Amino acid sequence: MAAVRGAAVKMAVIDSGIHPGHPHLRGVPVQGLAVVPDGDAYRLEPDGRDVHGHGTAVAAAIARTGVALQLWGIRVLDRQLRCDGAALAFAIEQAAARGAQVINLSLATARPQSAPRLERAVDRARGCGAWLVAAQRPGQPGWPGDLPQVLGAVAVGGCPPGACVPLGPRRFGAHGEARPPGGRPAPGNLAGHSLAAAHLSALVAAVLAQAAPATLDGLADRLTRRFGVDLPERGEEG
Repeated sequence: MAAVRGAAVKMAVIDSGIHPGHPHLRGVPVQGLAVVPDGDAYRLEPDGRDVHGHGTAVAAAIARTGVALQLWGIRVLDRQLRCDGAALAFAIEQAAARGAQVINLSLATARPQSAPRLERAVDRARGCGAWLVAAQRPGQPGWPGDLPQVLGAVAVGGCPPGACVPLGPRRFGAHGEARPPGGRPAPGNLAGHSLAAAHLSALVAAVLAQAAPATLDGLADRLTRRFGVDLPERGEEG
């Protein structure tokens, strides 16, 4: 995809952190934050460490499109890529409150007890004008990607970077691989639906760089018209 001119799109990557010195992020402003416990609640601290590498791979995939970006890496995941649902909801609310236009969530929880809290956080984020993109779990429940206020993403084999496959209302298939480090294949845990969410978030940023739609359905329509492709033999990756 050719670079998109205009003001930088503000995007929060809620993940394991972002390493700003990564070569794939050269020239992209990155601010690091971390969600930490504060008694019975949470607070944000300035901390840009990536404790796993997943968040950096997600950010690199997003930056691949050449859209002007301002990234906030908000760390909620630990070294085993786990987090508390309440911490995730707090991160979503804080990202939106700080002006994020896009919130990338390359993660999902299967815990139904977390769904109401996450839905409230998503509603508040949408009220602030943020668009949310989250990985889905085909054939399994998963939040926040299953919420109707969120664009869901799944990895689809054969979908190239810079394109998406419409799969239903507010649901898209996308490229599911990270940018290879130094020309080598990416590790297996840096591929799949989480990376598809990153690639879809980048396309959302490209749409916003030109003009913000009024509704989520309007955003989905613009994604389809501008980047949608038909893959007759497509298959959702596991």
